[in-house]
Amino acid sequence: MTYTPQSVASEFDLLMSRAKLEIDAGWREQMLVEFSHMRRELDIIHTLANEATAPVDVAKSIISGRDEI
Repeated sequence: MTYTPQSVASEFDLLMSRAKLEIDAGWREQMLVEFSHMRRELDIIHTLANEATAPVDVAKSIISGRDEI
């Protein structure tokens, strides 16, 4: 999916208002960059999961290589 800067900002603002969070103006630009990266990563995860021939254990791929206590 392709996102425009306006669509990312609109979605971010909507989510922040739903969560009743106010983002300081000095932080907003960087938060939009990070939010945009997160959206792109989620799209990649969804694409991989939809193309898989068997169920995908997303938690396993996220924690692989981590030491669990």
